[in-house]
Amino acid sequence: MPFLVLPAPAAVSPSDVARRHGLDPDDLIWTEVVMTIEGPVAMAIGAGSSLDLERARAAVADPTARLASHDEVRSFARGCEAGAVPPLSRFLAAPVYVDAAIATARHVMFPAGVVAVLLCAVREDLFAAEPVRVAPLSRRGARVEPSALSVVAPSRRAAFSGEPLVPYHLRAG
Repeated sequence: MPFLVLPAPAAVSPSDVARRHGLDPDDLIWTEVVMTIEGPVAMAIGAGSSLDLERARAAVADPTARLASHDEVRSFARGCEAGAVPPLSRFLAAPVYVDAAIATARHVMFPAGVVAVLLCAVREDLFAAEPVRVAPLSRRGARVEPSALSVVAPSRRAAFSGEPLVPYHLRAG
């Protein structure tokens, strides 16, 4: 799956990384961890939204589901920094639920396990490679115009055009 890595070594948060790359931090996807009777589940929501616990409980069909504690998040997403859990089911070895509001986005941008690195991918490619379940999870309205959700700057969209991803310093010319 092609993806774009957006690093900012001195950044202190994923929002800071987004700003340094000229992107709107509200376009980030955050991953909340919810503890269910079946175990931990990752819930991906837009950064400008809040996880609605009642909707999350309905999505997992568990009325006792609750937000994970900091210790539970650390043990669930080993190697990930706080606030940088990626919505990757194979990495987390757990189900990932995606808010309906971001399920129609053209591109998705999320922390890569560390606060100073973001990953950006074409939504279709990511969701084809990473099994997810789509459900209304956020408090903000679930209906968002898909054209308004392209978080990749026009100068970076070439990376998703089918061209090989070659680092800038290795390009000829």
